[in-house]
Amino acid sequence: MKKNKQSPPVNKLYLIFSETHTQGSNHSPGDGSPYSGYRDSHCNVQFESILSQMPHSSVHLEVDFSPVPGMDVYLVVPRYSTGGTFGGETGRWEVHKICLTEEAARATKQAIYKEYDVYKADKLNPSRRRKDYESRPWMGYFERLETVEIHRMKVDDNYGRIE
Repeated sequence: MKKNKQSPPVNKLYLIFSETHTQGSNHSPGDGSPYSGYRDSHCNVQFESILSQMPHSSVHLEVDFSPVPGMDVYLVVPRYSTGGTFGGETGRWEVHKICLTEEAARATKQAIYKEYDVYKADKLNPSRRRKDYESRPWMGYFERLETVEIHRMKVDDNYGRIE
């Protein structure tokens, strides 16, 4: 009889954030072209809280450690632009990884920049392109990595708790 191999439990944190977008607009570029006058929109994000228990509305993030309320964690957040011929959006974001130490977060940040540099070089030589780039939203035909941010947050156990 075969025993089913059980997966290790998945640890999760729950991110509460607010996001706003500026509206891109069509302006008159002065050259008479109907296509060259689009302005990009911009995404602004404010990370409000990171929780060990699931609230009503949040984004869950899997982590490789057991989160405990009160501990500091470091969110590694690449910011990127995306778009196309008729406009785009800057400031897009993704939580790439949550680290336990600032040093680990800095190392992850540097690894993202290094990988992006390799991607840009490979983009010029499609025969060298690697498949795993497809999982990075800042690596694409119209996408560009803008920056990588590190946000220090304290894990809480209840959003909006009154003490």
